[in-house]
Amino acid sequence: MLSGQLFTEYFLNDGIQETTAWRGMAPATLEDFRSSLLSIYRNFPVGGAPSEAQTEQDLIFPVLEALGWGHYLTQASLGRGRQHVPDMLLFAGAQEKSRANAEPTPDHKFRHGLAICENKAWQLPLDRASAGGAAGELGAPSTQILRYLSLAEVQSNGRILWGILTNGRHWRLYYQKAHSRSEQFLELDLPAILGLPGFESLFLPDAAARDHWLKVFLLMLRRGSFIPEGAPGRSFHDLALDEGRLWEERVAQDLSSLVFEKVFPDLIAGLAQSDPAAPKPLTTGYLTEVKEAALI
Repeated sequence: MLSGQLFTEYFLNDGIQETTAWRGMAPATLEDFRSSLLSIYRNFPVGGAPSEAQTEQDLIFPVLEALGWGHYLTQASLGRGRQHVPDMLLFAGAQEKSRANAEPTPDHKFRHGLAICENKAWQLPLDRASAGGAAGELGAPSTQILRYLSLAEVQSNGRILWGILTNGRHWRLYYQKAHSRSEQFLELDLPAILGLPGFESLFLPDAAARDHWLKVFLLMLRRGSFIPEGAPGRSFHDLALDEGRLWEERVAQDLSSLVFEKVFPDLIAGLAQSDPAAPKPLTTGYLTEVKEAALI
C-alpha cells in the first residue's frame, strides 16, 4: 500500500496530522474527493488490460483534475522525442500555461511549469522495462521519470523539482533533490486506499485507515501542495520534508531516552539479581562491571 522512503512512516502516520494543511481540510472536501475518485475507477476497466492511451484519457487525466491539475500540456505539445519529454507538464494555473504556450521553443515551456507527470498503461510494472511500454521508451518507467526530472530541472532553470509517475493504480511522487532519488519516493496504491473490490489490503483493515491514507494521497499530490507560499516561498512538500526530519529526530530522541533511562537500567538490575555471585549488598564496583559487560 505504501512504498518508498521520501517521507518517513512516522511522519505519514502521525506527524502529518499536526500540519496546518491536515487540520484545515474540511471533512466534506475529503468526501467529495473520494466520491470523484470512486466514480472514475468504477467507470474504468480495472479488470482488463487497457492501453496507455486509454489509461491516460479515462483514468489518469480525470484523477489529476480531481487533484486540481486542470492546466497542463501533453507530450504532443512539448516537442522532441519520447526519450526526452515527459507525458505531461503541469502548471499552477491558466496564466502559467498561457505563458508556456507563447514560448517559441518547446524547452522554454518548462520555465513556466510546476511539475511533470509520466503516465503508463494500467498496472504496468514501474521498476522494470516492459514489452507493454510505448514505442521509443528506454528503460524502466522509474528510470524514465528520473531522466525527465533531471532534464526538467535544467529546462526550467531549477523551477521544476517534483515529478509524478503512475500506472493508474500506483501513484509515485519523486523529488529531484532527494539524496537517493531511485529509493526516496512516495508510492501509494490508490485502488487499495479506496477499498475497491479485488484491491483490498491487509494494511488498510478498516474505514479509518483508508480515510487516513486517502487524505495523505490528496495532500501529497494535489496541485496546491506544489505551490510555494508565503514570504519564504515554501510549498507544503518543503514543509513536509522538514517536519518529517524533525519528527524522525523526535522519535529517535524519545527512543534513546526510553532505552537509557528505563530499559538499560532495568536490564542491569535484572542481571545483578540473577547473579548468584553478586555481593550483598551490591557495590558500585560490581554494578560498573555489570554495566560494562552489558554494553559489549
